[in-house]
Amino acid sequence: MQTVRIAIIIVALVASAAGCRQTQEPIAAPPEEKAAVSQPAQDIVPSGRIAFTRLFGPLNRDREIWVLSPDGSGQTKLTGDPPRDFAPIWSPDGSKIAFVSRRDGNEEIYVMNADGTKQTRLTRNQAVDLVAAWSLDGSSILFTRRLGPSVAARQEIWAVDADGASEVKLTGHPAGDSTLAWSPDRSKIAFTSDRDGDREVYVMNSDGSGQVNITNNPAADDQNPAWWGPGRDN
Repeated sequence: MQTVRIAIIIVALVASAAGCRQTQEPIAAPPEEKAAVSQPAQDIVPSGRIAFTRLFGPLNRDREIWVLSPDGSGQTKLTGDPPRDFAPIWSPDGSKIAFVSRRDGNEEIYVMNADGTKQTRLTRNQAVDLVAAWSLDGSSILFTRRLGPSVAARQEIWAVDADGASEVKLTGHPAGDSTLAWSPDRSKIAFTSDRDGDREVYVMNSDGSGQVNITNNPAADDQNPAWWGPGRDN
């Protein structure tokens, strides 16, 4: 009987020791998550092409139109006529470029394909025509016509069909009208005029009607309007 008691005590001691060892074993830590390795951001290259005027020669009198990619690559000369070609403006769909050229003796409005082909004269007069902006659908081009050789000569605002078929005079006040800006939806035009004795900003409909002085500030000159707002080209 005593032998049985000793056996039971030994078993109990062994079990107790095993339990102590089990509780004292350290709990394994969960595997560490590997830190996410950030991938280098890819270079974002803006799309499209940029047209610009390159000046060279004595006193920078020679001017030609070039295009290039936004990263500076692919520089391509589009015009090569000896007189000045300058002030390029893209059509809304990017297929054509309107510009000013003196190749026929004075500044006239021209248009060409985006690759420089089919350079076509749109305006034909003895005044100085300076391109301003395309219509939203690309069917016409707004420009200012300066009625004299001096930069201070009176100016008027005109529109010409993109194929040169016809011209329309939008302003005809004896005072000067210039520095215009389309509304985002191309339904109206803001411009500068000094018809009230000082420079003011006016707004008119795209056909030239409804000309209204919106700054109406005789104490100062207001000019160079820039139109922003919700619209198809914003």
